[in-house]
Amino acid sequence: SHWPHVLLPITADSTQPPKALQNWRNSVTFVDLRSYLDDLASHDDLVTITDPVDPQFELGAVARLACETHGPAVLFETLVGYPDFRATAAFLSYASDRNTPMARVARSLGLPADTKGDEVVDHLARARDTPAIEPVLVTDAPVHQNVVTDRGGLLDYLPVPHLHPGDGGPYVNTIGFFVLESPKRDWVNW
Repeated sequence: SHWPHVLLPITADSTQPPKALQNWRNSVTFVDLRSYLDDLASHDDLVTITDPVDPQFELGAVARLACETHGPAVLFETLVGYPDFRATAAFLSYASDRNTPMARVARSLGLPADTKGDEVVDHLARARDTPAIEPVLVTDAPVHQNVVTDRGGLLDYLPVPHLHPGDGGPYVNTIGFFVLESPKRDWVNW
């Protein structure tokens, strides 16, 4: 079945990363979303929903609840109208353990679970100075399981959720992260 996921460039034999990734991998624990979700599950920070969930409003409601209550991340196994897809939500929101709220983000970056928010931001800021990793083209990799040839119908093909009744329709957002300041500059959300 199709499983949207993140895949870093790896060698064709899929066993060792290119040399350019060696130092990078020393600081990052996961090379794909699947291994990250496995880690969340091993820390009791992922719940799997096998009942059918409709991407129109239901998926968004469950995701919002998980975020607002510091609930576990969610893996949706069955999406109404999309039999070949699964979806995940809240996998980078605050962790279930309120003593380590940044644990999900921190572990995804190879940092200790008790890393504080400002330390995560500092880590990400330092990453700007990291040399780019050249891509490695491969002919056989898990990412090749998902091939869409008709780009015109891509948004109809993907299970893009319609999150809120007031939204104009389904909305694509790839893990947005916003640090905002009020117009009077007297409040910042971070």
